[in-house]
Amino acid sequence: GDQIPEPSAFKVTRWGRDRFSRGSYTYLPPGTTDQDLRLLQTPINSNGDSVLLDASETMRLFFAGEHTTTLHPSMAHGAMLSGFRAAKEIASSLVVSSKHIVTDSIIPLSLFRQMNPKAKLTC
Repeated sequence: GDQIPEPSAFKVTRWGRDRFSRGSYTYLPPGTTDQDLRLLQTPINSNGDSVLLDASETMRLFFAGEHTTTLHPSMAHGAMLSGFRAAKEIASSLVVSSKHIVTDSIIPLSLFRQMNPKAKLTC
């Protein structure tokens, strides 16, 4: 019959013994909303503010991880997707200059969603 071959290699993680995570994960208590997770993904500027105050500011610290995604919280693929989101935010925040124009970042997604909660977003 059909026999499944033995794996050629494998890796066992000891997440519960990892000195950095100690088996931790995001716990979403009753009453948690998408807004709570959006706050965790909001970048901060050099002053430690998490809201873009004016067009001249550049966001300096960006967050990613399973705790920052509203679609897949507490899941590994949510962590990966949030990493893609944060990378896009970082790339968008880089100063781009030409001969006569200097621009500085687009609005972070979390801030856009706060200002436009009913706007339809697609990936």
